[in-house]
Amino acid sequence: FTSSLWEQDLSCLDWLDRQPPRSVLYISFGSIAAMNFSQLEVLLGGLLDLGERFLWVLRPDLVSDMGEEDHARFLDRAKDLGLVVRWAPQLQVLRHGSTAAFLTHCGWNSTFESICAGVPTICQPCFAEQKANAKYVVEVWKTGVKLAKGHRGDFSKEDVLRAISAVMGGGEQTDSIRKRAADLRDACRKDFQEMSGLKAFAADLLAKNKSAEFSTAKIEPKISDGFV
Repeated sequence: FTSSLWEQDLSCLDWLDRQPPRSVLYISFGSIAAMNFSQLEVLLGGLLDLGERFLWVLRPDLVSDMGEEDHARFLDRAKDLGLVVRWAPQLQVLRHGSTAAFLTHCGWNSTFESICAGVPTICQPCFAEQKANAKYVVEVWKTGVKLAKGHRGDFSKEDVLRAISAVMGGGEQTDSIRKRAADLRDACRKDFQEMSGLKAFAADLLAKNKSAEFSTAKIEPKISDGFV
């Protein structure tokens, strides 16, 4: 289901291999969503304050008001705790044992992939169905939390600290979210297995029916000139 508008940087998987289990926050806002440089700095500041490892997908067009100097400064600040790439193999990242949580724009593909991987999410929806997806994640499935509390999508460093701590900081809330995410993943796997079994049964039944039709056709009486 993953879109590949940018070339995937597979080196991030090697980097993940060197990180402790459940220690990395994966950050990706998909292929279209955007943010401003001040939000980028607030988010990075929160990560650095908490000392959390991160893998951050920073598309060239993600931040429209980021100049070359800003970009260089951002990479320099990020290098000690995280890895910044242009695009990542998302399914492999989400399924990796070092990935603890996913900060996402809540596009449907990303939401679905995080569910199948059993990864808790921090939701920062931008537009369209993303807000509805985030509502399901936070209020119905309870497998994540929202980053921005307001309707405009703005967030503070306090919001960043709160959200990351909820999904990665340990304690009852983290344990509850992780359990819900794991339970939802297992339910999806069970449904997929049952669906695969149903498809196999249907294919077998169809094959037998076709065989039966063929056998019947061979013994069907031939009608010619009005007589049997």
